[in-house]
Amino acid sequence: MHFFCKKFRPFIIFGLICARKAGVCPYTAGKSTNKILKTMKLYYGILTAIIGALLLILSYFAGWVDFNFVQGLGILLIIAGIGMHIYFNYKKPKYEE
Repeated sequence: MHFFCKKFRPFIIFGLICARKAGVCPYTAGKSTNKILKTMKLYYGILTAIIGALLLILSYFAGWVDFNFVQGLGILLIIAGIGMHIYFNYKKPKYEE
């Protein structure tokens, strides 16, 4: 069960895999929600970009390619996702010159 929880760590917040308070998963047992959210912020950018890409794919198959709002929102989500991913995963160097 621990391997399963560690493999699908992004879904732990939503309670789809492990219950934190029930102590089912040793990875999240006893951790506060704030610590889990801090580790999850590394994935927010990727999830936002994926949602933007899915919106563009859905709009193509639904025939919404003539609506600029839907296309613009999809592109905006992808660009924001890339920016969030770079911002949240930026590591400051230990030794600055």
